[in-house]
Amino acid sequence: MMDDISDDQKLKVTIYKDVKKLGSAAGNHLGMEIDKLALELAGEVIWKKVKQIAEDLELFAKHAKRSSINTDDVKVLVRRNISLQNTILKFIEEENAAAGKDSKRKGDVEEIDLVDEGSNQ
Repeated sequence: MMDDISDDQKLKVTIYKDVKKLGSAAGNHLGMEIDKLALELAGEVIWKKVKQIAEDLELFAKHAKRSSINTDDVKVLVRRNISLQNTILKFIEEENAAAGKDSKRKGDVEEIDLVDEGSNQ
């Protein structure tokens, strides 16, 4: 079933399933039922936001003439949300410490290769 749909559609289906699962768990925890349509709408909002974030990160990397997304791109993405920025910076510091990178050099950043999806965009 999942072999004949695009990667975008596979990701969208996965997000919808996860939102439904998390929504049901949250509803059970709170002792209430969450409407199916509300979960579908939440899934759609999350899907659109994830796509927008991915596109922004890709543009930031391309603007820097790189073919990989790295932590600097994520820092630029969250620059207007101080709370999220602090969370991201703390996460990066913890990851670097866990990897034994006590002193970070300028070019020493985590990178994610960009995938050329061609006609899937």
